[in-house]
Amino acid sequence: LAFAILENAVIAAIAAVTAGAGAVAAKVGMTAVKRGEKFVVSLVRKDRPGSVFELGKVEKSEFNEAERRILGSDNQGTTRPDPDRGPAEVKDADAAQKDRQREKGKESLATGKEGEKFYEDKYGGRSLQNASGNGIDNIRDDPLTFSEIKTSTRGDYRMYGDQLRGGKYFVRSRLSQISKGKGAYKSLSSEDKNYARSLLQRMNAGESATYNKVKLRKNADGTFSEDGVETWKRDDAAYKKWRENEERKRTQRAERKAKDSAAQLPPSTGPPTNANQ
Repeated sequence: LAFAILENAVIAAIAAVTAGAGAVAAKVGMTAVKRGEKFVVSLVRKDRPGSVFELGKVEKSEFNEAERRILGSDNQGTTRPDPDRGPAEVKDADAAQKDRQREKGKESLATGKEGEKFYEDKYGGRSLQNASGNGIDNIRDDPLTFSEIKTSTRGDYRMYGDQLRGGKYFVRSRLSQISKGKGAYKSLSSEDKNYARSLLQRMNAGESATYNKVKLRKNADGTFSEDGVETWKRDDAAYKKWRENEERKRTQRAERKAKDSAAQLPPSTGPPTNANQ
């Protein structure tokens, strides 16, 4: 993105959220998240956590000049001068954290997909998943086997959510949702829905099934190593802990949202006078 275009975009965004050049440094910061050889530059409202204006990509050599010309020399370190180490440190930490979480989620999804393809290419079978990768990772016949494939670059093969309730529960619940086209699975094809329905019918008729947790490690050179296969067991203690943690995060998000909403209300002018009652 040419710097002149970036600067015009910044000026327009600032004009929409601030009044006068003197207010810029107090209300607006910049973040730069490294993506490949460039940095995605965004404006961040310091007084409204989560309000981000993504501007585009700039070369590393342009970033410091962009910061100086747009925010001036008195921006008080709202961005880190050297963004090589990752997202800039800004007072609006929530926005930077969201950027990191999004990038981590994309990377994790991509790694998981690669691991599932490696396993399917080697052992066969197929998946029943939506576009986000939710569902059953691998299904094989003769004998009927359902596998949850955990792929990691660090050897972290933890399970989350309903996965902790065991293979039998997880598989049946997902097959039921897929066959009915419910929730996250409503966009799956008729073929997928019919296949899920047929699997449920086979299991209801008494066919036995095996439930596995497959552990794959992605190496630095992009290859995969098999770290073993274990029975996909139910872990009630871990599931309870996960639920408690999720509830705590929901409460914290609600508290932050309420706080942000309160911060955006106009200041009180005190009790009404007789003149304006």
